[in-house]
Formats: sequence, C-alpha cells, structure tokens
Amino acid sequence: MNLEAKMQDPICIKIGKDSNVILADEECKEGHPLVPGAMFGGEHFGFILIFDTEHGKREVVYPTQNRIDAIGIEGHCYNDLKVFENGKYHPWVFTFDGKFKKQASYNQYSKRDKKFVEEVYDLNESKDQDIFTLQKKK
Repeated sequence: MNLEAKMQDPICIKIGKDSNVILADEECKEGHPLVPGAMFGGEHFGFILIFDTEHGKREVVYPTQNRIDAIGIEGHCYNDLKVFENGKYHPWVFTFDGKFKKQASYNQYSKRDKKFVEEVYDLNESKDQDIFTLQKKK
C-alpha cells in the first residue's frame, strides 16, 4: 500500500553528544529523556531528528502515515531508538546516535494489522458489494 505520509505537529528529537532528548512542544512544556521515552496523545504525524554536530545543527525529517504513539530507547542508553506509529507492528528503528536502520511497517500476517488498515483507511469491500447487486429476471 502506498498511503501518503505527512508532517503534522511533528515530534522533535535532539541527538547530541551529551544527551538525547525529546524536545518540548505545546502539549509538553519540558523535554523528556529517550530512556525510557514517552507516550503521546494528540495528532502527531512525523518526527524530526535534530543532530548537534561540530558544524552546527542538522535536521532530518521523517513523515509518517499514522500518528506517533511512543518514542524511546529500551534498557540501556546505547540501545536502538524506536518510534512507534499507531497501528504498525514494526516501529521505526535508529541507532542511539540517529543512524537509520528500519522503517515502520505493518505485519502482513497479523490479523490485527489487517483489521486496522481496513478500518482506518476504509478499505472494506462491503461498500463495493452494495454498488453491484444481482437480480433475477421475472
């Protein structure tokens, strides 16, 4: 499926030499550490990784198809950074220093993921069946 990804009230994540944090926004007045991370309410689509480098700040933008549910690093601060999209089984995965590893995706074998896609993107076939009906000739 090629559903359009978008940026709407994106979440900013600062990747620095000293610390990695989820930056403050309108909902959350102060930043959160990436270990253990944070869960989000609201309609946050997309995220921005902001790197503090020797040459200044560098931003990398990642639009998402679904809203962001959670962001964090499990366990130790040098483990992978994960960004969870609502309804997707597999999260976005980055190294602790922000290098891209894997894009978020649905599990093609998961009944829960298939049901989510049908409901959210209105892909039910029942509407198509209502358009065409067979009638017996009298």
